[in-house]
Amino acid sequence: MSRHTPINAHRDQAAARRASRGFTLIEIMVALALTSILVFGLVELFVSTTKNARGADSLMELQDNGRTALQILTSDIRRSGYFAGLLDVSLVAGSTGAVASATASPCAAAGTTWGRMIDQAVFGVNDPGDASVGTAYPCITTAEYGQDDILVLRYTPAVPVAGALIAGRPYLRTGLRSNRGALFLGSATGNADNDVGDATAENFPLAAHAYFVGPSGRSCDGIAIPSLWRKAISDTGTPENQELVPGVERFQVRYLEGDQYFGANAVTTWDNVTAVEVQLLVRTACPEVGFTNTTSFALGGTISPAFTPNDGFRRRVFT
Repeated sequence: MSRHTPINAHRDQAAARRASRGFTLIEIMVALALTSILVFGLVELFVSTTKNARGADSLMELQDNGRTALQILTSDIRRSGYFAGLLDVSLVAGSTGAVASATASPCAAAGTTWGRMIDQAVFGVNDPGDASVGTAYPCITTAEYGQDDILVLRYTPAVPVAGALIAGRPYLRTGLRSNRGALFLGSATGNADNDVGDATAENFPLAAHAYFVGPSGRSCDGIAIPSLWRKAISDTGTPENQELVPGVERFQVRYLEGDQYFGANAVTTWDNVTAVEVQLLVRTACPEVGFTNTTSFALGGTISPAFTPNDGFRRRVFT
């Protein structure tokens, strides 16, 4: 059996005391300082990563909104002027009939005249401003309108209606063997005036869209979010609002007449317009902390002076 010597016992007791005494105040302070630095670094990394992720999401949303708005407009522009294969809309009669754009209000808020102006497949209003938008385009109120141009497009879809017609909506009836058309409300589908003398005749709904920029009614950080809107034909035949894409802030349109593009106020004959150029300035819904947008946007030279926002919103022009 082994025995501890007094010296060894003393050493063992001293080691035991050192092992049980814990950390000194200096050691604790050093440990806290190192832990604080580590936690601070992790918080900074989290904040930075979150900010970058939000920024990337905002930019992705901006891109998606811009492309969606441009796709909607492009599709409508390409279809404008197509009326179920009819080459001469002056031959359209029917129980309700077409309305000559030269004799009617540009866009009456009541009644069905606006949707039936099929002689005017493309039309535009050049930046009427809040003061005169109700006169220049009466169905768009000052409260609905934001700024910049108004683009109007009319056509029929390529696919006819399958099933019952909506009583208050205007329709165009025509067939493959007839060069005549009948324009009527859905409630008058059986009226004899709407017979075009063609067994293959089908009914096509009229489409009329007036595009403009206006307030969405929503905000971020107290700043109003704009949207791309359009007036469309409702089930009663009158113009109704449809919100399309948020974040569209500016909207400029030019029209090709002959070999030159013009603003709407310089177009001489709307029937001679062969192409439409649209430019959209789209921004993120919310401002970005620490970012200031100092870019100047002229949008094809039609905005004068150029728009220089000097704010925290990311923007991009889509043409």
